[in-house]
Amino acid sequence: MIELFGLRTDYEYNIIGEAAEAVEVRDLVATFASKELAESYVQSSYLKSAKREYFRPDVRGGKYSFSAKSLLRDYADYEICNPDLYEYTPPPHNPTL
Repeated sequence: MIELFGLRTDYEYNIIGEAAEAVEVRDLVATFASKELAESYVQSSYLKSAKREYFRPDVRGGKYSFSAKSLLRDYADYEICNPDLYEYTPPPHNPTL
């Protein structure tokens, strides 16, 4: 199983008048049977304008990399991972003290 993650930077404001803190967001948006299927999905999701050399996405400003129908629409970038290649330890289920 291959995992597709959406990546973007959000900004959190803690105190009025203070600078915003950048927070990196990495959300699992879909899984695929193969890496080729995931890459094909990403390539078909790209907008033509996003493929230009100097394009910089700004999701908050309405400048998107991916089409409106794509699960990646609200993200600036993506990451494809194979969870079988790294050791995954699930969080505890129903922990007690």
